[in-house]
Amino acid sequence: MTHWHGDVDAIEHAFIVQAPLDEFVFTAIREDQRIKKSKSQHTSANEILDPGLIVTDELSEDDWEDLNVIHDILSPFTVWLLQLQGLSSQIKCSKELVADVIPAMDELLSHLEQARHNYSDESVYSSHIISFIIIS
Repeated sequence: MTHWHGDVDAIEHAFIVQAPLDEFVFTAIREDQRIKKSKSQHTSANEILDPGLIVTDELSEDDWEDLNVIHDILSPFTVWLLQLQGLSSQIKCSKELVADVIPAMDELLSHLEQARHNYSDESVYSSHIISFIIIS
């Protein structure tokens, strides 16, 4: 089973520090723009274009919503991963028994089918989320 809990933990932490993170990136973008503007007086327009601009790091409201959806989709994988590793107090599983894995597979499959239904509206959810759900 893939270790999704690292991604889930990172998303959870991002939501905890959302305001300072947004402020940090906003400040960095303005500083980057100030430096670029200063350099633009001494260089050509082609030299200013940089595909690695920090502007691409700024998270929009849609990006935060996508992270929330991704968190909702991946969270049950984390719960089952911890349970199957015997690290959760919710359900005690015997390590490495097929009888413990089958309920996890059944629940996760049902979860993905429900997510496919819940997040399929193209007018609400990004194409990234929809294509991710369709593939999984």
